[in-house]
Amino acid sequence: QAVGFLGRVPSADAEDALLKSATDPSPLIRRAAASALASSSGERARTALLALLRDPDRSVRMAVLEGHNMVKWETAVPPLAASLATEKDEQVLEKTVDALGSIGSPAAIGDLLGLLGRTTRDPIRWSCINSLGKIGDARAAARIRPFLADAHPIVVRQVSIEALLPMRGLIGFETDLVNLTRGLGVMSHLFHDYGPDRGDIVARKNGSL
Repeated sequence: QAVGFLGRVPSADAEDALLKSATDPSPLIRRAAASALASSSGERARTALLALLRDPDRSVRMAVLEGHNMVKWETAVPPLAASLATEKDEQVLEKTVDALGSIGSPAAIGDLLGLLGRTTRDPIRWSCINSLGKIGDARAAARIRPFLADAHPIVVRQVSIEALLPMRGLIGFETDLVNLTRGLGVMSHLFHDYGPDRGDIVARKNGSL
């Protein structure tokens, strides 16, 4: 409770105490410190939280990943992406993948595709595909497409086609969708925002939206 209170005190002394708590021998104290530091936007707090991503206690790592501010940190992408290859706890791994999707950096594409290719766990596949869709990089399309096959659970196949993509990538796609799903596929789309050019798209050169 005392650590949680310090997280609500906007002072340098309180932050110093929290940073010290983040290295406490007790995982309970480190977890409380991680939760409290998650509301801070200071550089020292960020550094401490990124270090806690490697904490041996899973509850501490979960507390870091559940912090709302992390979705705004581009600097969190490298340590989060690196942990995809080493994290053994499935729930923490899912949270890590979700965090990368929320940040939305294309720098995470390679590591997410690597995890998608080696995992056999459907919840992890679901999270990977969902995060890749949020990032919206065309490099992921070829790797995601096989998950539309009947061999995969319906929840994985459904999320495989929830994505942000350039509108020109939809030209002529509805015919392909109907063929791929044996007439059962339904497509809808909404404008999200204007974004940077996504480069060449392997698609039909004619068709309708």
